[in-house]
Amino acid sequence: MSLFILLYKILWTLWEKDIGKYIFSIKQRVIDKPTGDYCEPFMLKIAKFFLCNIKYETENVMTFLVQANSKHHKVKSYFEKYPLMTSKHLDYLCFLQALNYLGKRLVDQEFLDLQNIKIYMNKKRTYFNLDHLNNFYN
Repeated sequence: MSLFILLYKILWTLWEKDIGKYIFSIKQRVIDKPTGDYCEPFMLKIAKFFLCNIKYETENVMTFLVQANSKHHKVKSYFEKYPLMTSKHLDYLCFLQALNYLGKRLVDQEFLDLQNIKIYMNKKRTYFNLDHLNNFYN
């Protein structure tokens, strides 16, 4: 599972606009190596829940992306009800911070703020505070 913040500039003839794109994705093997289980049925259910389609990257890798602004409420409501137990929870918290900028035309400081959030996500994460697990089962 990955949570991404893509930052880019849209260049128009008369003006330049800084925007952010926020993407939640899950990538899964079609057949799980350790168990040999076929994963497509549960991935189809997850994709249906998040209102998106599955894309097959290779013969044995499927993924889906939630990137429409109108669908991020599904991601947020799901992970508030079923929190992540791993460091992905920390990525999710960064993702939530970034969603505060959703739909805004970004000024320079906001663009820098988003860049700072982004550098701590996914494989770039170097700080792991897993205190959220202390009361996970209570």
